[in-house]
Amino acid sequence: ELAHFEARLTAHDHLAGAALSAADLAAYTGIMLALRAAGKDIAKDLDLQLLPLETHYPRLAAWAKRMEALPGYGKVYPPHWK
Repeated sequence: ELAHFEARLTAHDHLAGAALSAADLAAYTGIMLALRAAGKDIAKDLDLQLLPLETHYPRLAAWAKRMEALPGYGKVYPPHWK
């Protein structure tokens, strides 16, 4: 699925086209959850090839940075993830 998202971001800045949409917001949450899980010690032996995201999915990493730059992002980020 991440490869599909990476390909979508070749043509556009967002997953569903040129503008931010619900697709971006929903996907961001799932992707960040997966990356958080992949970073846990218990997952290191699984070789998920997700981290670092910039290495495996550079367009997705740039998209994530754009999502994190959205107004209000800091207010909805789970404090226990910081």
